[in-house]
This record gives sequence, C-alpha cells and structure tokens, in this order.
Amino acid sequence: MTEKKFNIWEGIYENWDRAPMDEGVFEGDLWINKISSQAQQNLELFQTSGSSISPVSIARDYILPVVASMVEPDAGETLRVLDFGGGLAKSYYSLATAFSESNNLEFHIVESEAVCARGKKIFSDQPNILFHSKLPKLQDTVHIIHSGSTLQYVKEWQGLIASFSEYKPKYLILADMMAGDIKTFVTIQNFHGKKIRSRFLNIKELLSVVEAVGFNLIYKSKYLNEIRGVMGPKPMENFEKEYQLDHGCQLLFRWEEKVAKN
Repeated sequence: MTEKKFNIWEGIYENWDRAPMDEGVFEGDLWINKISSQAQQNLELFQTSGSSISPVSIARDYILPVVASMVEPDAGETLRVLDFGGGLAKSYYSLATAFSESNNLEFHIVESEAVCARGKKIFSDQPNILFHSKLPKLQDTVHIIHSGSTLQYVKEWQGLIASFSEYKPKYLILADMMAGDIKTFVTIQNFHGKKIRSRFLNIKELLSVVEAVGFNLIYKSKYLNEIRGVMGPKPMENFEKEYQLDHGCQLLFRWEEKVAKN
C-alpha cells in the first residue's frame, strides 16, 4: 500500500475564515512541549557553554547587507565598501539588491592580480565594482571593510588588520573566520589535488589584535556553511581535540579610535 505523501501546507483558500483549523493548538501540550524542549536546550547551552561564542548564536549568511543598512553616509555621499578577498564580486549583488538606490554604492575588491584581471573583464560594464591587486589609497570615506573566508590564507594577518585600521571605517566585518576556543595553528588545506596553507586562530588572540588597533567588538556568532555538501560541524576528526573547530565565526567591529592602544 502506497503511503500518502505528507505535505506541510495544503489547500488554497480565498480568505482566513474558510481555512479549517484545529482550535487551541498553540495552547496544547504538543506545541508547548515542543517549544519547551527547544527553550530548555538553548538555556542549557547558554548557561553551561564555556566557549567565547555561544552555540545558540548562529548565522548562515554574511551580515554585510544588514550592516550596510545601518550605515548612514553624509548627504550626497556614496556608500563605500572595501571587500578584502572578495573574489569575483560574490558579496556585491546581495548587497546591491538590498538597496533601492544601488548607484550610490561603490564596491572595492582586493584580490590577486589574476582574479582582478578576470573581474575587470567580466564586470567591465559595472562601474560600481572596482578591483585592486593591493589595498588601495582612497581619498573618500570607507564605511565598511569586509573580509569573508579570507584571513586564514594571509601570512601576516596581524599587519593586515593594522592596515584595515588606517582606513578608520565605521565597521569591520570578519566573516567565516576560522577562529574559536582552540589552539592557534597552521595546517594544509587540500584543494582539488593542490595544497594551500591555512591558519586556525584562537579567538581571544584574534580579538586582542583587532581591538588593539581601535576596533570594538559589537557582534559575534558562529558561522555555518557547507563543506562537501554537508551543513554541519567541520570534518576535523583527524586532529586532536584542542585543535578541532566545530564552526567558524562571524564578527562585527565598530571603529572607536579612542580605544586604540599605543
């Protein structure tokens, strides 16, 4: 006998009152027990977690568009974003489509010379997207510096953070950072038969470097992404426990020059 397919949503109704409903669902034991179980789990994770970032705080997307909506450029000023390691404008369109006036957006990407050459060719008719093979000297205000899934491939990452501070951006976003309550170490990432050096950071070490140059942490969450088509903890069982990172993180800093240390 063929089982009837279970549909989460069924039926098309012209108005609210025509759709049948079981009364009292939101006051019944089934609903209350379900949300109580989740609440209890969240509470226990929140109270007992000794980690720097609670597992209750989770993000699955870059927060760049949301942060950009928080920025209030001066009248007539263009919103200016510097995306370090931004690839071929991966983050541009999710940002541009979130604004009613995308022409008031200037998006600078810092990448390798090869990526820049390809980007300039692909986006030759997109004047809002500009490619640079090194950190550019910009005369106008940089409102946001964004770096996603990139810092782990930079040898002198501390110097890079210091260079970011020279722009004095309103916000700095470090997305999909390989950082957590682990020991800092360097490893080899296997990429289609190629080997890439990659660094995992102790999050307290990372924060101390970023905050020392004038940034103040205002948001933190774990960052979930797919690896080999699976959304879940990072496959690091081959490492000792002190080096295993379950998920990367996403950090948002605000520029507060007064806290910079000499």
